Amino acid sequence: MEMNMRASILLVLVMAVLATMSEATSLRSKAQATLQESRGLTSHPHKPICLAFKKLGDGFCREKVDHYGEPVGTGTFNLYKHIESKSECAMLCYEYEDCTGWEYDSRSHRKTCEVHRGEVGAYKAKHGVECYEAYKTADESKCFTPPKPEPEPTCEYKLLGNGYCREAYDYHGNPYGLGDYKTYCNKNKPCVEDKCREACTGYEWCKYYEFKPINPDNLPWDTYLEEGAGRCELYRGYIGAYKPSSKAKCYMKYC
Repeated sequence: MEMNMRASILLVLVMAVLATMSEATSLRSKAQATLQESRGLTSHPHKPICLAFKKLGDGFCREKVDHYGEPVGTGTFNLYKHIESKSECAMLCYEYEDCTGWEYDSRSHRKTCEVHRGEVGAYKAKHGVECYEAYKTADESKCFTPPKPEPEPTCEYKLLGNGYCREAYDYHGNPYGLGDYKTYCNKNKPCVEDKCREACTGYEWCKYYEFKPINPDNLPWDTYLEEGAGRCELYRGYIGAYKPSSKAKCYMKYC
């Protein structure tokens, strides 16, 4: 009886030791697998490393093709208006984490971009519209590369005179011609001269600008006016004269 009890106790101890060894082996195997997986994130040659775009066709993006071969499903997307180029639309997709494709409508009355978040696997033919599928790849040659930002234009300005911009002088030496201009700031929406100059620099068509500070005494007493704020006019055409005044200045742009 006593021998049987000892044998039973010994058997239990042996089984406990074997179970502990088996658990340790399992843990070691899992640790090795985890290590291999973590190494694979950076060293595995087939891991996706970038986003790429594949043109599906000229037309509207659709989710898939049905049993009859017809493209169906407009999908889930964000619509952006006043997008001037395909590269700008592609960039919107690139910056959107869940983007699965994009559609650009280049027709003059549209200029829209759809950034899709769902399935994009087909297109419905339409002239002036293009559909692209987004996918991850390890092929660096296919990676989408964001366009480099254009350098800020650098321009200098020459004071034509203290006064109002005019087109030319007549035979008597009097300035005339208001010129072709766009009012950028006024008393209802004033700006400081730095903003006026910055606007002229930003518009390629702007060749001259006129700035006239607003007299706060001419505004209602409760109107807030930033110090130095005034009226700004941006000129497209030639300005070769100025009407003398201490209230305004006329400048020519050089870029």
